[in-house]
Amino acid sequence: MVSKFESDIQSKKYEMNGEFTIENAKKDIENYPEKLKSQLTNITKASDGWLAYDSQFYDEMFKKISEELKRL
Repeated sequence: MVSKFESDIQSKKYEMNGEFTIENAKKDIENYPEKLKSQLTNITKASDGWLAYDSQFYDEMFKKISEELKRL
């Protein structure tokens, strides 16, 4: 669970630095899990897709932290 969350933090960091955009995320969509593909149509920030997808693996503490991370 911690490694998933660490990856989500990295995606947010890259996004904030302009290195990971929704446009870039959608270019690689064929490589994503099916559940994430459907979520990409409803998000405006690339990292939010991964945060939403990975939240299924989180316990309550990580879900709360994940919600705060989305607000950045």
